Amino acid sequence: MYKRIMSIVIFACLLIVLTLTALPAAAQGSVKVRSFILVPSVQLASCFPNAQANITLLETGDLLGVDQMTLRAQGLPPNTKFELFLTEIPHAPYRAVSYVANFTTDDNGRGSVQVNGVITEAFAFSDVTGIRAQLDHVVFWFDDRKDAQKACNIPTVTPFNPEGMAGVVAMSSRNFPDDAGPLK
Repeated sequence: MYKRIMSIVIFACLLIVLTLTALPAAAQGSVKVRSFILVPSVQLASCFPNAQANITLLETGDLLGVDQMTLRAQGLPPNTKFELFLTEIPHAPYRAVSYVANFTTDDNGRGSVQVNGVITEAFAFSDVTGIRAQLDHVVFWFDDRKDAQKACNIPTVTPFNPEGMAGVVAMSSRNFPDDAGPLK
């Protein structure tokens, strides 16, 4: 009887170990990683010759229900807040947009933000018109038009912050075609 119980316990332990070992491997197989860069807007390219922004996207929607998008930027004005959006196209008029986060640069002009949400399948839908738009691009604006004016002498006001008084676009995925954004 003792041998039988021990055999069952050993078998159960072995089964648990195999299951725990196989789960991470299965999970890793379903996670796709993509990286792409954003480029300075046409208006700001000369003001920020060293500006860089990299997006790393972990496509975990099928596994976890959300994706993870991490933006890392440098070469931007120090201590400046930016507003991050997913957009239908990467330039004006942006058509459908969705605000996803903000980030602030440090004293060296570096900033980052991580967004956990529906990224690769993000869309906007109007129940009035019935029009659905895929949000396949990434764009970030100066949160405050005064910061854009101070950094590049561009006083333009845009509606891309909660107060409706944001500055111009800083960087975007305009290096991708309108109909083939990096999130597609």
